[in-house]
Amino acid sequence: MHRPSSAKGPRFAAARYPPRAGGGAQHRVGGEWFPPDTQRLAGGGAQHRAGGEWFPPETQRLGGGSTEPRAGRQGRPALESPSMDPQALVDAALRAREHAYAPYSKYRVGAAVLAESSRVYLGCNVENASYGLTVCAERAAVLSAVSTGERVVTALAVVTEDGATPCGACRQVLVEFCRDARVFVAKPDGTFRETTLAALLPQAFPRDSR
Repeated sequence: MHRPSSAKGPRFAAARYPPRAGGGAQHRVGGEWFPPDTQRLAGGGAQHRAGGEWFPPETQRLGGGSTEPRAGRQGRPALESPSMDPQALVDAALRAREHAYAPYSKYRVGAAVLAESSRVYLGCNVENASYGLTVCAERAAVLSAVSTGERVVTALAVVTEDGATPCGACRQVLVEFCRDARVFVAKPDGTFRETTLAALLPQAFPRDSR
């Protein structure tokens, strides 16, 4: 296990703006709080000003003038990571683990997958009274990525109580979207070790070449 000595944490995009105490004005639009440079649209909803132009609340301006969707209210990515930062990915998985639903096994798992777009998608294990219906954290994160249009996963971080690696089913699901993804296996204290998907599943069921 190792932990880099200097690593920046993940940068999360805010989806809403709560009222600020001690100064600063904000106003409510559609039951949510937005900065003062927000206006209501004719058909409902709101938009905000960025660089003299108006954009939807789920959009943020990038350095260079372009725009991209911001973390939103419908399962959109929670984190943006322009460069691969293993510790940031592990930290994101740690946050996801806090939401694990594991009333039966008490074994909480959090996962974060980095997609080719440099966006990070989170997942946690969700258990069910019918045990076979339980969804693993790794698969939850991958499905979240795919549901927003991603098709390539480049890295995965998974956090468990004892630093266990992904199960066989999760490994096969990951192979569908990347055969040589980097995998960071971590414990709750944030320490982790690195391996690869190819090492975890050297003889994966072959994916259709289409």
